[in-house]
Amino acid sequence: MYLRGFAFGDQEYNLTVSVLAHLNREVSGVFDVASSLSVAAADDVFNAAWAAFAAAHPQAVLFFGHPGVDTVKFLAYLLSDKRTAGAYVLAPGSLGFVADLVFRAELQARGLSFRPGQLIYTGWNPLARETRYKAVVNFQRDMAEYLSTNGSQYGYNDSKYYLKHDSEGELMMHGWIIGEVLKQAVSSSEWVRNQSTFIESLYNQRRYVVDDLVFGDFGWNCEGDAARHGAVCHCNEGGKTVYLKRALVMGATSR
Repeated sequence: MYLRGFAFGDQEYNLTVSVLAHLNREVSGVFDVASSLSVAAADDVFNAAWAAFAAAHPQAVLFFGHPGVDTVKFLAYLLSDKRTAGAYVLAPGSLGFVADLVFRAELQARGLSFRPGQLIYTGWNPLARETRYKAVVNFQRDMAEYLSTNGSQYGYNDSKYYLKHDSEGELMMHGWIIGEVLKQAVSSSEWVRNQSTFIESLYNQRRYVVDDLVFGDFGWNCEGDAARHGAVCHCNEGGKTVYLKRALVMGATSR
C-alpha cells in the first residue's frame, strides 16, 4: 500500500518490487491512489483501487502510506473487510508509531481495532524496558533521574513512565541515544572549531558506540587505495540491526 504524490511511497514500492524479484517473488496486490495532505482521493477512485486490492485476499500488507486521511481510510477498510481483516500490517518505524499512537484512536472511534500483534513495525533501538542491553540500563538511570527532577513540568509525574508506555518509552530511549552520540561528536575541540569542520568530522571514518549499541561506520571521500585497504567511503556501512515490534494493546509492544 502506498500513496502517489508524496516524497515517501513510490520509491519504497519500487525498491520492494526489486527486492522481491531477487527472491523470485512478486507483489500479489497493490493499493495505490493519488493523494495529498489537503485533498483526499475521490471516493470512486479509492473504492476502485480497494476492490482490486482486496480481491487478492492479502495475508500481509507492506504499509507505505503517508499520515493522513486516505491512510486512515485504508486501515478502516482493511479492518472491516472480511477479505483483508486478518492481514498483518508491516510498517516502517515512523509510520508504525503513527498507526499505533494516533490512528488506533481514530479507528476505535469507528468501532475498529488491530488485534494484538497484527501491526508489526520496525524500530530504531531496543525498548526502554529491555535491560539485557547495558545502554537501556543506563538510559533508565538517567531518565528516572530526569523525570524525578523535571518531569512534572511536562506532564510526567511518574519517574518510571517509560516502563509503562512502550511506544513513548522507545522514543525517549531514541532521544537519549541521540544525546549520547552528540556528546561524542562534539567531544574534540578540533572538530568543533567551525561549522564546516564539524560537519566533515561526523562522517570522517566515524563509529559511535553507546555502551553495547553501535552506530556507523560513516565514511566520506577517500583518496587513492584507501577503500581497498578498508576505509569506508561515501556511505554508512554500519546500522545493520533492525528491531521488529508487534503492537499489542494500550500502547504496549513486544519484540
